[in-house]
Amino acid sequence: MAITNVISNSSKLFKDVIVINKTNTNLNNIHLSYEGFERPVLKILNLPKGQQLKKSLLIDYLEKPTKLFLVYNVNDGEEKSVLAYDSLWHDDLSPLVLTIENDDDTLKVNYTLNNIEH
Repeated sequence: MAITNVISNSSKLFKDVIVINKTNTNLNNIHLSYEGFERPVLKILNLPKGQQLKKSLLIDYLEKPTKLFLVYNVNDGEEKSVLAYDSLWHDDLSPLVLTIENDDDTLKVNYTLNNIEH
């Protein structure tokens, strides 16, 4: 059985992630970060409202379930983070869909994994 959502490149595993902007504004300079890692794992410079993009995350070094956060800036330049997915690791190869929505003055992220919305 072929696994189509995993790219093997020098024994590295990548997970497909689709990010959907369902907010009422364009999202600029947001990124995804793993818990415990200082640098962003995926930077998104611009995601227009109502649009989506598909990217790949390197996951082969995640040897235990790891939290994935969406990090964004609010109007005063303050950086905020919100939990996007709570159990990402190297055996988690199913495509992940992250839907970003407004929640009053903040953002929230819902995810879909294996066609099940959470």
